[in-house]
Amino acid sequence: MANIQISENRQLIEQLEIALSTQANLYRILLEKMEAKDTLIELLQIEKQQISYEKLELQQERDNLQDENLELRQEVDLLKDENLELRQLANPYSQDGLSIEDSFDEEY
Repeated sequence: MANIQISENRQLIEQLEIALSTQANLYRILLEKMEAKDTLIELLQIEKQQISYEKLELQQERDNLQDENLELRQEVDLLKDENLELRQLANPYSQDGLSIEDSFDEEY
């Protein structure tokens, strides 16, 4: 009877060792998954930060292009005004700034 009890205890000890080993393996796997998750989160945060920087750079570039566009429009407007002034100087009697030749055609 004592031998049967000892044998059963050994079997229980073996089963307990297997269970503890399995539990340790599961904890190890869980820890690896948690570390992988943390690494993935860090990578995603870095990617998000890079996207934010790229977005900011694009916004700055867009703003610069809008400023440049505005400057070019102002320059075009100035050139149009200057052109009109030059036409009027060429023919001060013309109200619409036509050239001298154009005004002669209209008069005769």
